[in-house]
Amino acid sequence: MLFLLPNNLIYAQDCSISGDDTVCIGVTETYSSEGGFSDFIWMVSGGGTISSGIGTDTIEIDWGLTTGDFTVSVSSASGSCSDSMIVTIRQKENAPNVTSPVTYCENALAVPLSTNSGGTFKWYDESFNLLVGAPTPDTSTPRTTSYYVSKEGNGNGCDSDLEEIEVIITDDTVDPVTPTLS
Repeated sequence: MLFLLPNNLIYAQDCSISGDDTVCIGVTETYSSEGGFSDFIWMVSGGGTISSGIGTDTIEIDWGLTTGDFTVSVSSASGSCSDSMIVTIRQKENAPNVTSPVTYCENALAVPLSTNSGGTFKWYDESFNLLVGAPTPDTSTPRTTSYYVSKEGNGNGCDSDLEEIEVIITDDTVDPVTPTLS
Protein backbone atom coordinates (compact mmCIF):
# COMPACT_ATOMS: atom_id res chain seq x y z
CA MET A 1 0.00 0.00 0.00
CA LEU A 2 1.34 3.48 -0.83
CA PHE A 3 0.80 6.55 1.32
CA LEU A 4 1.36 10.21 0.50
CA LEU A 5 3.14 11.86 3.41
CA PRO A 6 3.98 15.55 4.03
CA ASN A 7 6.38 17.00 1.44
CA ASN A 8 4.83 14.60 -1.14
CA LEU A 9 7.00 11.66 -0.08
CA ILE A 10 5.58 8.27 -0.93
CA TYR A 11 5.89 5.66 1.78
CA ALA A 12 5.16 1.97 1.22
CA GLN A 13 4.38 -0.12 4.24
CA ASP A 14 4.40 -3.89 3.90
CA CYS A 15 2.19 -5.84 6.26
CA SER A 16 1.77 -9.10 4.37
CA ILE A 17 0.54 -12.14 6.28
CA SER A 18 2.67 -15.27 6.50
CA GLY A 19 1.33 -18.67 7.52
CA ASP A 20 -0.20 -21.81 6.04
CA ASP A 21 -3.01 -21.28 3.57
CA THR A 22 -4.11 -24.94 3.67
CA VAL A 23 -4.83 -26.46 7.07
CA CYS A 24 -6.50 -29.58 8.46
CA ILE A 25 -9.52 -29.35 10.76
CA GLY A 26 -8.82 -29.37 14.47
CA VAL A 27 -5.42 -27.71 14.08
CA THR A 28 -4.05 -24.50 15.61
CA GLU A 29 -1.81 -22.53 13.24
CA THR A 30 0.41 -19.46 13.64
CA TYR A 31 0.11 -16.38 11.41
CA SER A 32 2.32 -13.29 11.49
CA SER A 33 2.77 -9.90 9.87
CA GLU A 34 5.84 -7.67 9.64
CA GLY A 35 4.04 -4.36 9.31
CA GLY A 36 6.39 -2.34 11.48
CA PHE A 37 3.53 -0.83 13.46
CA SER A 38 2.69 -1.35 17.10
CA ASP A 39 -1.05 -2.10 17.11
CA PHE A 40 -2.13 -5.02 14.96
CA ILE A 41 -5.81 -5.67 14.36
CA TRP A 42 -6.49 -9.28 13.31
CA MET A 43 -9.78 -10.70 12.08
CA VAL A 44 -10.90 -14.18 11.05
CA SER A 45 -14.06 -14.43 9.01
CA GLY A 46 -16.11 -17.53 8.36
CA GLY A 47 -14.54 -19.78 11.00
CA GLY A 48 -11.68 -20.22 13.40
CA THR A 49 -10.92 -18.47 16.67
CA ILE A 50 -7.89 -16.36 17.55
CA SER A 51 -6.54 -18.17 20.60
CA SER A 52 -3.53 -15.93 21.36
CA GLY A 53 -1.62 -12.88 20.17
CA ILE A 54 -4.40 -10.31 19.78
CA GLY A 55 -2.81 -6.89 19.21
CA THR A 56 0.62 -8.34 18.37
CA ASP A 57 2.38 -9.21 15.12
CA THR A 58 1.81 -12.96 15.62
CA ILE A 59 -1.41 -14.80 16.38
CA GLU A 60 -2.54 -18.40 16.75
CA ILE A 61 -5.82 -19.48 15.20
CA ASP A 62 -7.70 -22.57 16.36
CA TRP A 63 -9.41 -23.62 13.13
CA GLY A 64 -12.01 -25.81 14.82
CA LEU A 65 -13.91 -28.56 13.04
CA THR A 66 -15.47 -26.81 10.03
CA THR A 67 -14.09 -27.25 6.51
CA GLY A 68 -14.13 -24.56 3.84
CA ASP A 69 -12.43 -21.33 2.81
CA PHE A 70 -11.96 -18.64 5.45
CA THR A 71 -10.24 -15.23 5.49
CA VAL A 72 -7.53 -14.00 7.85
CA SER A 73 -6.98 -10.22 7.82
CA VAL A 74 -4.53 -7.87 9.52
CA SER A 75 -4.38 -4.09 9.60
CA SER A 76 -2.73 -1.36 11.60
CA ALA A 77 -4.79 0.62 14.09
CA SER A 78 -4.09 3.75 12.03
CA GLY A 79 -5.34 2.08 8.86
CA SER A 80 -2.01 2.67 7.13
CA CYS A 81 -1.62 -0.96 6.18
CA SER A 82 -3.77 -4.02 5.65
CA ASP A 83 -3.57 -7.48 4.12
CA SER A 84 -5.68 -10.63 3.97
CA MET A 85 -5.31 -14.22 2.89
CA ILE A 86 -7.72 -17.07 2.18
CA VAL A 87 -7.13 -20.22 4.23
CA THR A 88 -8.65 -23.54 3.14
CA ILE A 89 -9.58 -25.93 5.96
CA ARG A 90 -9.66 -29.58 4.86
CA GLN A 91 -11.16 -32.73 6.33
CA LYS A 92 -8.87 -35.34 7.91
CA GLU A 93 -8.96 -38.93 6.71
CA ASN A 94 -10.90 -41.39 8.86
CA ALA A 95 -8.68 -43.24 11.31
CA PRO A 96 -7.76 -46.78 10.26
CA ASN A 97 -9.45 -49.76 11.88
CA VAL A 98 -6.99 -51.73 13.99
CA THR A 99 -7.06 -54.77 16.24
CA SER A 100 -5.40 -54.20 19.58
CA PRO A 101 -3.82 -55.68 21.56
CA VAL A 102 -1.81 -58.12 19.46
CA THR A 103 -0.27 -60.90 21.56
CA TYR A 104 2.73 -63.10 20.75
CA CYS A 105 4.57 -65.68 22.80
CA GLU A 106 8.24 -64.99 23.42
CA ASN A 107 10.40 -65.95 20.40
CA ALA A 108 7.34 -66.61 18.22
CA LEU A 109 7.48 -65.79 14.52
CA ALA A 110 5.95 -62.34 14.06
CA VAL A 111 4.42 -60.76 10.98
CA PRO A 112 4.24 -57.04 10.11
CA LEU A 113 1.39 -55.18 11.78
CA SER A 114 -1.55 -54.24 9.58
CA THR A 115 -4.87 -52.43 9.63
CA ASN A 116 -8.36 -53.61 8.71
CA SER A 117 -8.69 -50.67 6.27
CA GLY A 118 -7.69 -49.94 2.72
CA GLY A 119 -5.38 -47.09 1.80
CA THR A 120 -1.86 -45.90 2.45
CA PHE A 121 -0.61 -45.65 6.03
CA LYS A 122 2.12 -44.04 8.10
CA TRP A 123 3.54 -46.12 10.94
CA TYR A 124 5.21 -44.80 14.11
CA ASP A 125 7.13 -46.40 16.97
CA GLU A 126 6.29 -45.89 20.66
CA SER A 127 8.23 -42.59 20.65
CA PHE A 128 6.19 -41.37 17.63
CA ASN A 129 9.16 -41.64 15.25
CA LEU A 130 8.03 -42.24 11.65
CA LEU A 131 8.93 -45.74 10.44
CA VAL A 132 9.71 -46.81 6.87
CA GLY A 133 6.76 -49.22 6.78
CA ALA A 134 4.63 -51.47 8.94
CA PRO A 135 6.72 -52.75 11.86
CA THR A 136 7.32 -56.40 12.65
CA PRO A 137 7.28 -56.81 16.43
CA ASP A 138 10.45 -58.09 18.12
CA THR A 139 9.40 -61.15 20.12
CA SER A 140 12.80 -61.87 21.70
CA THR A 141 11.92 -60.31 25.09
CA PRO A 142 8.67 -60.31 27.06
CA ARG A 143 7.26 -56.76 27.16
CA THR A 144 4.45 -54.53 26.06
CA THR A 145 5.08 -52.01 23.27
CA SER A 146 2.83 -49.62 21.40
CA TYR A 147 2.95 -48.72 17.72
CA TYR A 148 0.82 -46.07 16.03
CA VAL A 149 -0.68 -45.81 12.57
CA SER A 150 -2.46 -43.09 10.60
CA LYS A 151 -4.14 -43.14 7.22
CA GLU A 152 -2.51 -40.78 4.70
CA GLY A 153 -4.51 -37.81 3.49
CA ASN A 154 -5.02 -38.86 -0.16
CA GLY A 155 -3.15 -35.87 -1.51
CA ASN A 156 -4.82 -33.24 0.69
CA GLY A 157 -2.16 -33.46 3.41
CA CYS A 158 -4.64 -34.20 6.19
CA ASP A 159 -3.68 -37.55 7.65
CA SER A 160 -6.05 -39.22 10.10
CA ASP A 161 -5.55 -39.18 13.84
CA LEU A 162 -3.20 -41.88 15.15
CA GLU A 163 -4.54 -45.24 16.26
CA GLU A 164 -2.58 -47.25 18.83
CA ILE A 165 -1.74 -50.93 18.41
CA GLU A 166 -0.48 -52.45 21.64
CA VAL A 167 1.83 -55.45 21.17
CA ILE A 168 2.22 -57.83 24.12
CA ILE A 169 5.05 -60.36 24.15
CA THR A 170 4.35 -62.99 26.82
CA ASP A 171 6.96 -64.97 28.75
CA ASP A 172 7.16 -68.51 27.32
CA THR A 173 8.70 -69.91 30.52
CA VAL A 174 5.44 -69.64 32.43
CA ASP A 175 3.97 -73.10 32.91
CA PRO A 176 0.49 -73.46 31.47
CA VAL A 177 -2.25 -74.36 33.91
CA THR A 178 -3.13 -78.04 33.59
CA PRO A 179 -6.59 -79.00 34.74
CA THR A 180 -6.76 -81.73 37.37
CA LEU A 181 -9.37 -84.45 36.94
CA SER A 182 -10.87 -85.91 40.08
